Amino acid sequence: MNEQLSPSDKIKQKSARRSLIILACVFAIPYAVAYFLFFSNDAASSLGTSNKGQLVSPMRAMKAMSFNNVNDNSEVTLDFTGGWTMLTLASSSCDIECTDNLYAIKQVRSAVGVDRRDVKRIMLLTDQDYITELKTKVDDFYGMDILTTSNKNQTEFQQFLQIDDQPLENAIFLFDTKGNYMMYYGPSTHPKLILKDMLLLLKVSKH
Repeated sequence: MNEQLSPSDKIKQKSARRSLIILACVFAIPYAVAYFLFFSNDAASSLGTSNKGQLVSPMRAMKAMSFNNVNDNSEVTLDFTGGWTMLTLASSSCDIECTDNLYAIKQVRSAVGVDRRDVKRIMLLTDQDYITELKTKVDDFYGMDILTTSNKNQTEFQQFLQIDDQPLENAIFLFDTKGNYMMYYGPSTHPKLILKDMLLLLKVSKH
């Protein structure tokens, strides 16, 4: 037989229930906002540039394109699907800003932990003048694909990547698992800022 609650107990029960609901909402709001930002092009349009990377709105679907992989001199056709892709565009001379950028990409991938298996690294060369010398510079970046492509594809791909008048060389371009170009990071963007976005996107994409 259920006991009747006193008026004071009923008030305490309602208060406890209200506190529980508020607490649940507080924890749920960040995930709801992240989900909305990730899947809504309208949200991306309204926000424009974040303090980390610049959202590409609407996202641009990458079409399959032919590349040559410098690592093993193989011809490959890629559309950047099947995993998150961090791509950088650089000259084969690869100056200090270029190598710093490669370290940033490497650090971000390592820092995402077990999810690093879902993150690919690509360096697309804008020229092929110093490829022999480049190979000695990238020993520390094992696992990163170094690609070249035809002049026609290079021009087309750079047009695809271009946002306003933002610089392309030594920038970082993020593609989602479906091959959509979705985020731009300018040259010298701190890897911690990129990592914050990556951790959020990886978390949201699993829900």
